[in-house]
Amino acid sequence: MEANKNTKKVRFNMEKHIGIVNHIRNDRGFGFVTEETINEDGDIVYNLANNSIYFHANSVVEDRFSELTKGTRVIYEIIQQEKGLEAKNILLYEEPDSAWTTE
Repeated sequence: MEANKNTKKVRFNMEKHIGIVNHIRNDRGFGFVTEETINEDGDIVYNLANNSIYFHANSVVEDRFSELTKGTRVIYEIIQQEKGLEAKNILLYEEPDSAWTTE
């Protein structure tokens, strides 16, 4: 059986990271993400000056690259490539529904 060429295999066995898109070039099909960190006060912060990680449009799961804008929160995996770190298996971070409860 021949595999569907439009189907993307996604591996979810690597460590997940949460961050934001800090630069995006929709016309060129790539962007950069920055990982979230927590400071001493418990606030989420982003170091936009350093640690930007490259990603390509085909690394975005479910062909949602066109939905990414600067500041979009995402979940991703990091792999080491020949030229440096790269974000893979990128998912848009969806906030849980605040109205949903476990009662």
